[in-house]
Amino acid sequence: MIVDENGATVANYSYDPWGKVLSVSENAAVAGQPIGYAGYYYDRETKLYYLQARYYDPETARFISRDPDPGDKDDPITQNAYTYANDNPVMLVDPDGNRGLTTLYRTVAGALTYVMVSGAVAKSLVKKAVGKVTKKVLRK
Repeated sequence: MIVDENGATVANYSYDPWGKVLSVSENAAVAGQPIGYAGYYYDRETKLYYLQARYYDPETARFISRDPDPGDKDDPITQNAYTYANDNPVMLVDPDGNRGLTTLYRTVAGALTYVMVSGAVAKSLVKKAVGKVTKKVLRK
């Protein structure tokens, strides 16, 4: 949906989960604007979405070229070089054509877990050190 400065709807688009256009309703002010499904640029001539690293075809629900990222050897779904959003477009998106967000989320979650665990360990060590210093000061 696109709204103008007054909040009035000037365009409305609907898509299936794979980005295939189901309906378009737009006024002349925005007719032909290039932003489509999931915020991707849509090329009306080729009927492909541009995702920076490669083009995606919503008719076949596949990219038209191989993924430059070879995938995760422990996750077979990421090894198919043509899948969009790890074959799960309802829950995931592929923001730049390199890989679905699951992998990104896993990486971020892993990093956050590391930071939280490291922080908890550091906090525990600091508490012990402060406790020892406090006991020594109180004994004197």
